[in-house]
Amino acid sequence: MKFNLLVALLGCLLAPTIAIPTTRSLQTFSNNTALSERGIPAWRFYYNDNAGQHQTNYNQLSSTGYRMISLSAYGQPPNHHYAAVWVQRTGYAYFAIHDANAAQYQSFFNTHAANGYVSTIITATGPSNGAIFAGVMEKNGVTNWYQKCSLTHDDYIDALIDGGGNGYILQSFTEYGTSSDRRFCGVWYYNVEQITQPAFVDESYSDYQATVNLVTQAPGWHPGYLAISEDHLISSAFVGADVGSWVARHGLTASTLQTEYQTQLAAGRYIIHLQGGGTGGNINFAAIWAERDIPI
Repeated sequence: MKFNLLVALLGCLLAPTIAIPTTRSLQTFSNNTALSERGIPAWRFYYNDNAGQHQTNYNQLSSTGYRMISLSAYGQPPNHHYAAVWVQRTGYAYFAIHDANAAQYQSFFNTHAANGYVSTIITATGPSNGAIFAGVMEKNGVTNWYQKCSLTHDDYIDALIDGGGNGYILQSFTEYGTSSDRRFCGVWYYNVEQITQPAFVDESYSDYQATVNLVTQAPGWHPGYLAISEDHLISSAFVGADVGSWVARHGLTASTLQTEYQTQLAAGRYIIHLQGGGTGGNINFAAIWAERDIPI
């Protein structure tokens, strides 16, 4: 299903806690030497990390000037995982949280929103009555925005239509729950430039590929944000921002993700968005590579 979005306010949210990624060394780092010469920032990514490993990575990277540009929680708790992408650059003050239940996340959100922090990333996994949440909030100066969680499939579609109709655009979104009880969270910012944002909900991999082929016929358009359900349906939002040459892949195993990473690294592209979906041996990934994550 397609929608044109836009967004704003301060809104309903669901709960979690403070993002302190937990214990272990980074699994997969990029070698940035050649890329740095091309103006690509130092960056790191990892996937299939548990909460403790993610926390360790968070501690190490945040203390050395890196900040998250992508975060995904996937798999069924307590055997869930995290995938993340970090870049090394200065920026707005931020707080992050992971492994939070709904009440913990709500407390995190309420505390930081009251102090001028704005959601930039939201991700969740698990059943609606036992989901875990993770996210990032930055003091980025955005004042017209809102977040909604625990939306059913139909509620989310209505929220996309309402947001677009009222001048808001998706900043971040996630799908969690089960195939019989799908739930969504979304973060909407006011669309200052009033650009159209095509958005699609729960497409099969083949339908999503057809969507990519269609939407990207328009010059400059590419997938901007993705979410993968437990049963491997993809929701997407497209953007028309200039991130240089880009490549989008989905249905990747850990092995094919690693192979694609090497291929794109050699071509001067790095991961700007990474999402996981599924559990155990059924986990796979969707990713977007580009020459830059900040459009020009």
